[in-house]
Parts: sequence; structure tokens; C-alpha cells
Amino acid sequence: FPDALAAGAPAAIRGGPTLLVRTVGVPGPSAAELERLNPARIIVLGGPRVVNQAVFNAMSVYADG
Repeated sequence: FPDALAAGAPAAIRGGPTLLVRTVGVPGPSAAELERLNPARIIVLGGPRVVNQAVFNAMSVYADG
């Protein structure tokens, strides 16, 4: 979880949450929170070995851009 630790402070400064995902998908609780928040944008931290394209594809339905 080093990426999540690194994301915590910048997310807090911007007033956003840090949500965890799996390498190949978005867990139910994170997906539910994204649905509730309806974010304008999502910032993903982690390289392709940690967060693959399937996660980016799944996240794209929750943000406008």
C-alpha cells in the first residue's frame, strides 16, 4: 500500500478521498463510493504492474474526464 500512503496527503489537501483498488479491478466498496461521489476526475497512482488497464476502464464510467 505505499501508493495509497503517498496519495493520502495530496488527496486530503484537495478534499478528496483515497480509495483502494485491486490490480485487475475496483472492489465493491470503492465502486460504491465512486458512484456516491460522482467525481469530476479521478487520479490513479501506481504503475501498470499495480493498476492495469482494466482498472482504468472500470474507473472511466465514474468520472467525466
